[in-house]
Amino acid sequence: MTDDRLTALGLRPGDRVLDIGFRAIDALRAFQGAVGPDGHVTGVDLDSSAVSSACETIREQAWSGLHAVEGSVTNLPFEDGSFDLVLCRGVLHEVRNVGRALDEIARAMTLDGRLTIVDFTRFSRMQFARYRFGHRLLKTPCLDVRPGFRRKQLCRLLKRHGFREAHYEVLDSPWRMGFIQCPTFLQRADRVLSP
Repeated sequence: MTDDRLTALGLRPGDRVLDIGFRAIDALRAFQGAVGPDGHVTGVDLDSSAVSSACETIREQAWSGLHAVEGSVTNLPFEDGSFDLVLCRGVLHEVRNVGRALDEIARAMTLDGRLTIVDFTRFSRMQFARYRFGHRLLKTPCLDVRPGFRRKQLCRLLKRHGFREAHYEVLDSPWRMGFIQCPTFLQRADRVLSP
């Protein structure tokens, strides 16, 4: 991961970072490099095998300040105010109750915490129905529950759950969902005390 991408995510030296749905140990290592020796990075994921593999690698390499934990974005296994920055990359479109997820994220972060979301912009319900139908035909699991997000829709949700948009951009790298190629976005938000 390039320095520009790490900067865009909002990582700062000394940050305590939570990466929700981390999927790969390489990303956690890159984040650890960005926050330096005074910061720490925790990855949380529903996939127990991904978490076990990451924990084993962390143990084998004796990496300090890096952790992997099994858990859900709607029920984070952390104390209140544990993180300065929460990264939510490619996860929210898989969450049925996004409001509950945002409440949990806000609870787990400091009062002046920051949130970075990377996901795909909304596409048509018809395309989404065809995409899900393709999964059913192939008998493959489909975790996706929504066809992405519109900026205004996500801003309303963020505001309702104690966040204020700080930055938004459409990214150069599109996301591929089956036959659909979707633009991706990066949205940073700051926690606010009164929504």
